[in-house]
Amino acid sequence: MARSAPRLHPEADLRALRELLLRVSRLSDDLPEVTDLELDPVIAGPDGVAVVNARIKVTPYEPKDPFLRKLRLCVQPVNAVFAVVTEPSRRT
Repeated sequence: MARSAPRLHPEADLRALRELLLRVSRLSDDLPEVTDLELDPVIAGPDGVAVVNARIKVTPYEPKDPFLRKLRLCVQPVNAVFAVVTEPSRRT
């Protein structure tokens, strides 16, 4: 399949395009199971960004450190109550 070169409309919403790229980057950091993501085409206009077609490939993820996952599973949250105790100042 032949791909066309990216073209940027002169009035494209660059903030929305930047936000899309940051979200894709965050997705890859948060979900390592996503191994392939294709957004084609991405249309950037003066009113924002639209993704016409998206393809996502998800595969099982094995952490590089086999003990890391076990440590995360072993740590249990602790319910703690914090109290602030103040003493009245003493003036003589």
